[in-house]
Amino acid sequence: MKIRVVQKEKGDLDLGLVYGGIGVFCFVGARFLSELTALLPRCPFHRVTGLPCPTCGTTRSGILLSQFNIVGAFLVNPLFVLVSFAVGVWALSAFVLHIANRRIQVVQFDDAKPVIRILLVGTILANWVYLIFAGL
Repeated sequence: MKIRVVQKEKGDLDLGLVYGGIGVFCFVGARFLSELTALLPRCPFHRVTGLPCPTCGTTRSGILLSQFNIVGAFLVNPLFVLVSFAVGVWALSAFVLHIANRRIQVVQFDDAKPVIRILLVGTILANWVYLIFAGL
């Protein structure tokens, strides 16, 4: 995989800006609408198995992040916090590069795809094991 900065072409869609916008929207929503989480349905996986699902705690972690409680958010769901910060850095970089009429280009090589898949699945499983042993 290769990451590089290239000149922006007419009609290019910068996903960093899109995901950054979605992130800001979710951050503001979590900040001001956190009381509405009581209306959300309970996790059916947790209800049936008694175990947290792989994404358990994401909403609570997002609410804690929106209150700038980074440690609390990390303890509730570490993967969500790490992904949130990575997307934030990506979005900020994309915004700065957008001003300079440039964008980030990621070139993925076919031989790297299996490794990336294994790393993603392994990371999600490691987070899930953490959630199970943390008793969340």
